[in-house]
Amino acid sequence: MSSDEDDYMSAAFIVESPAKDVRPGLLHNRNQQRSHEIYKKKQVRDAETREQQRPVKVIEAQRREEGLQVAIGADNKGFALLQKMGYKPGTGIGKSGTGSVDPIPLHLKTDRKGLGRAAAIEEIKESKRLFRAKRQESSKSGEVSVEQFRARMRQKSDQRLTEIDLFKSQKACHQLDTEGGFTEPAESWFWPRLKKPEKKPGDGFGEDQAEVPPSGAQDSAPTTCHEDSDDEEDDEFEASEKLEMLTKYLRCTYNYCTWCCVKFDDEKDMQSECPGPTRDDH
Repeated sequence: MSSDEDDYMSAAFIVESPAKDVRPGLLHNRNQQRSHEIYKKKQVRDAETREQQRPVKVIEAQRREEGLQVAIGADNKGFALLQKMGYKPGTGIGKSGTGSVDPIPLHLKTDRKGLGRAAAIEEIKESKRLFRAKRQESSKSGEVSVEQFRARMRQKSDQRLTEIDLFKSQKACHQLDTEGGFTEPAESWFWPRLKKPEKKPGDGFGEDQAEVPPSGAQDSAPTTCHEDSDDEEDDEFEASEKLEMLTKYLRCTYNYCTWCCVKFDDEKDMQSECPGPTRDDH
């Protein structure tokens, strides 16, 4: 190697080379730094604007969720009363303290439709439980009060109208459920039952099953209904009880009134236009 050529491996060359900061991402120019600061401030302003312009429902849901995560404090009057009655924070409810510790969750209905088929079925289950409990209580007492006797006599006189209303409700339920894509009723007696005719000698197979409405019901029957089953619940409840439960189902699920013969737009429309859930209300 000649003496006039640079030795790039020597220490002198490394020391003499100017020190340069070549780290990536650093802003060496004042204009670049200012542009970056403006960009950061704009991002902060945009985030604040998006926070302020959030839908009211989203803000309410977030605040509600935050509130539900906070336990009730001792300054709450109701909670203070529970403590005076012996309740200790963090323990279960009930005498034995083995009950529920967490509060019942809050489920809000935000749409404009009916309560839905699932909610209606749960309400029907509760009605069935109450009817059974009431019947069991009456059987235990064995005595019939004057009010109960009058109610039974009045019920017998209205039995025919009740059966007609029940049949109309069953037809409406069958039509609405079918339009909703359901192939089976929520309860076996929610749809009109098909009574299989007695087979006579010479009758062919595949004949249509005839629907047997109560006498006095002159409306035409649907072409396809729920076949007659041996479900014990068919005979467990009286016609008036069935009508009450089926009316709840139709109103909660479809906003439909049997006596108005109208499917309302929503629950608010039904409450303002329909007189009530019984024949007497109409």
